Amino acid sequence: MNCASVPRRRDGFTLTELAIVVVIVGLTLAIVGPKFVNYIRYLGARSGVSQVVADLSLARTLAVRESQTVSLTVLDSRRYSVAVEAGDARTIKTTDIGGSQGSVSFASPAATRVAFDSRGMLRTGSANQIIVTHGGMADTVSITGVGRVYRGSGN
Repeated sequence: MNCASVPRRRDGFTLTELAIVVVIVGLTLAIVGPKFVNYIRYLGARSGVSQVVADLSLARTLAVRESQTVSLTVLDSRRYSVAVEAGDARTIKTTDIGGSQGSVSFASPAATRVAFDSRGMLRTGSANQIIVTHGGMADTVSITGVGRVYRGSGN
């Protein structure tokens, strides 16, 4: 049997095939990459807004459970605290919503205060909205008179 007539197995890829794949992957990343990075930042910012909504709900729940006024107060452009105001006044928690990128902040002025009474209702004189900004966009956290907390302006 002649060795020349036996076909050789060809394993692997040619340099041309690899170059084509690299070009296709590079073009795909160039098109999709920036949108993906922006989406990751957006998700980080939304988590800051979700934290504010959760802590407002916590404040309302504590107000009912402890039969005392509990408030969430914006301390500065990135921090807020949840505190029991009457009786055994104490700070429950202080949170920085800046996120790992530091892109999340409050558009609401410092000292904005949302307080719930012992029935879980919004106290008179309390803010009924907190505005959170991230990357040029803004989210509104709204609180109804009966204490319901939700994301959005409610319009």
